[in-house]
This record gives sequence, structure tokens and C-alpha cells, in this order.
Amino acid sequence: MSSTTLPRPAAPGIHEPPLPAITLYGDFNCPWSYLAFRRAQTLAASGVEVEWRAVEHLPLLPHGRPSAPSAAFRDELELVLQRLLPAEELPHEPPRIVSRTAPAVAAYAEGCAADVAGPVARVLFESYWQHGIDVGDLYTLRTLLTDELRGSASPSRSVREWGAPVAMTGAPMSADAYRLVVDWSDQWRETGEQIVPVLQPSDGPLFRGIDAVDWLGDRITELGLTTDLPAAAASHCWRTELPDPGWASGDGGRWHRRFQRCGAAPAITAAPPG
Repeated sequence: MSSTTLPRPAAPGIHEPPLPAITLYGDFNCPWSYLAFRRAQTLAASGVEVEWRAVEHLPLLPHGRPSAPSAAFRDELELVLQRLLPAEELPHEPPRIVSRTAPAVAAYAEGCAADVAGPVARVLFESYWQHGIDVGDLYTLRTLLTDELRGSASPSRSVREWGAPVAMTGAPMSADAYRLVVDWSDQWRETGEQIVPVLQPSDGPLFRGIDAVDWLGDRITELGLTTDLPAAAASHCWRTELPDPGWASGDGGRWHRRFQRCGAAPAITAAPPG
């Protein structure tokens, strides 16, 4: 089974201080997890080994139509904005929906099994937080991640050939991805209090929630790294070109259904007032 480690460049030079490997648990609809993921990407680009494990931390969200963000959700995002580093930016308004993330977790696990963990995680986070796309919708996922998964090293033929990240039940397509989802959930629950994000450095104690986000921020500051806003994920059904006619005739039904169920999220603005 492939590693879930975020991609990184060649190992740091011998004169650089050794940095601990990091394991992070988080959820795609959690603003703290989004900030933690963004900071983890920055550290990974500098040579830190980061393993991202996705879990569904709100399994009791109602099925069917996604719910609108509550006042508590908006307040939580405001707290996140207050923790930003000077150069960091995040959307100042939450997405107009709160997605159920079990299907997104399954899709990410499929990306890990296919050796495309980093690209899949970025598309899921950025689509939700920058565009308000419902990443809990099965039709959304089965179009949103096609470019990342088609032609990958997935053990599932459906994923390799058709780019289908989840079954129509929302479950993973491959046994490898299914085992990842179960293992991540079990390991996260064993950490104790069920909150996200949870961070485990290889050489230190466990950090949860705001403490995990602050730990990542402290490492970025200590290393003098800059945090750049990622390129926004595209807000249409395909991000490159239309599929070929043979592919579309065999599996193209989902391409005819728009997956962006709500309007684009408000434009990303500069860092919040200090």
C-alpha cells in the first residue's frame, strides 16, 4: 500500500537541523484542519515529512441536502482567522454549506492508495473552502477528482481507468483505501478526545485543536518560511479538457450533471485585521 505522505523535495542538506516527521489527523469541513493542512504543506515543501490522515469528525450531520453553516461555525472560522500568521490568508466567509465528509475521506484514501495523496487532498480542501463546492456529494467527487485519479497507480481498475474515487454508496472503491479509512479512524479515536486536527510529531507529545495549529505555525516561524496562497481549484466539471468520446460513452453520465450545487464562495481577501 502506498504512503499517505505529502510530496516533498529532496532531503534537506546536511547542514540543516533535523526536523521531526509529522502525522496529522483532520477533516475537510473543519477550518482548523484546513489551516493545519496549509501549514503542513509549507513544512513539507521545506523537507519535513508530513503524513495527512483524513477522518470524519462530524458523522452525525444529516444525510441528504447539506446544511447551512451555523453561527457557531462562523464564529469558529473567525477564531481561525485570528490565529493567522502575518503572511497567511484564508477565506473570510465560510462555504454556504457544511458537507458531510465521509465520501471525501473515502476519496482521499483512494488517492493515497493510488499514490496521488497530495493532489487529491489539495483539490478537496480548496474546492470546499475557496469555491463552496459540496465535497460530500458523490456526483461531485466522481467528476472533481477524475484528472488526479485516471491513469494513476490505483489497485482498483475503476479508479485507474475511469477516475472514480468512490462507489455510489460513498465507500472507497478499493480494499486498500477501505483499510486506510478504518485504520485512520481507529488511530484517531485512540488519541483520546475526538477533535481535529490532531498532530503527532515523531519526537514529541500529541497536540490537539488550536495547539496543533499553533505548533505548525511556530515551526514555520522558526524556519523563516513563507506561506503562499495555493492556486484555486477550478469551479467547473473538468479542469483540463473534455474526456474522449469513448470514455464519455462508457462512464460519462456524471459529466452531464453539474456538481457545483451553490454559488462560488466570496472572494478571498487579505489577511484579517490584527
